[in-house]
Amino acid sequence: MARRVLVNIDDRIIDAVMDIGATEGIAGISAPKVAKMCGISHFTCFDHFGTKENMLKQAAIAFENKYMNVLMNHMSTHKDIEELWLDMLDELSKDANGTLYYLNYTSAFGFKPTPQNINFETYKGALIKAIGEEIGDFSDAMYMLTWDYLSTNCFLYARYIIRKQMPDKPEVRKFVKDLVFQGVHNIFKTYKKD
Repeated sequence: MARRVLVNIDDRIIDAVMDIGATEGIAGISAPKVAKMCGISHFTCFDHFGTKENMLKQAAIAFENKYMNVLMNHMSTHKDIEELWLDMLDELSKDANGTLYYLNYTSAFGFKPTPQNINFETYKGALIKAIGEEIGDFSDAMYMLTWDYLSTNCFLYARYIIRKQMPDKPEVRKFVKDLVFQGVHNIFKTYKKD
């Protein structure tokens, strides 16, 4: 029972970090604010996460893990990576606080995707299948460029939807998707080996 309560506190702290980070930015997050939202002592935040920086990092990792699982789930049921991209846009748009927190976190601390990710080979295969072109000797760095390009644009448009800066209509999503994937096709055409 005690372990379950501790995990619940960890989750509540991470949720509070995301809520504050989404509305006030990373600079607005403090252990006393998080503790107040959770109904705990601010010392409990440090007991569970050690430092404020680690608390922020763990919230970002929780978000990454959640969406990597969602992405891999969708990837296993879709043939078309463009459809997958639209599904992820939906998922990110629905999770406003998590998405905005993550964008604020990566803006403050940076983000570097890596081919060491256990899902990288799955992504690579899905991208090759979606583009439908013989790639040849396309380096992992170039796949990472497309990964970064697709995920950055997905987050960008999710933020536009969340902040109501872009109409959330099917025709607008189709236009955005076509725009983004024209860029992916251009990357492959530019670096395709003859």
